[in-house]
Amino acid sequence: MVTYCPLCATGIVFERKVDGLAQEFGVSGRLWQSNLLMYNRAGNERNESLWSQVLGEAVLGVHTGKKLPIVRSDVVRFGVWREAHPKTKVLSQDTGTARDYGRDPYGDYYTSESVSFGATFNDTRLHPKAMVHGIEIDGQYKAYHDDELSGSITDKFAGKTIVVTKNASGELHFTVDGQPLASIPGFWFSWLAVHPGTELFK
Repeated sequence: MVTYCPLCATGIVFERKVDGLAQEFGVSGRLWQSNLLMYNRAGNERNESLWSQVLGEAVLGVHTGKKLPIVRSDVVRFGVWREAHPKTKVLSQDTGTARDYGRDPYGDYYTSESVSFGATFNDTRLHPKAMVHGIEIDGQYKAYHDDELSGSITDKFAGKTIVVTKNASGELHFTVDGQPLASIPGFWFSWLAVHPGTELFK
């Protein structure tokens, strides 16, 4: 399941099984810490829960506390993707309805320091909208500022060796002691809001 929250810039892929059963998820229209809340469509409200997208965790309802496994994924610019896969098909903008697809409905939101919709944090190490990649190991959290990543970087965290590799197209690969490690991309404020004690790579 591919998910994205435009307020937090968190693009995350999850396995969509809960208790071994595949679930269909929808957007609830509600927010927590400025991040979208998903819900699993169960056909019966008693079997539905609200899930934090940035955590991949149910925060309200029968499944509270359960987490969706993260699937490692990359976010790359479409131009880079198209160069590598020139036959890629794209949805047409000719829908029969007038749309200004070239206008960003969020204006200067992505560059301003303003954060709304209940996100709480008190940390000035980075601009609130700086792009970071967060990881979790044994209940400990660390963020890597995208601007600090290039080539191959080796880091020590939670007693383990972390290697971060970033190629020319911007694809990132995290490993922990040689094994693949999923990371969560998003704005600094969003990672802080749910992991206030996070470390920051420097």
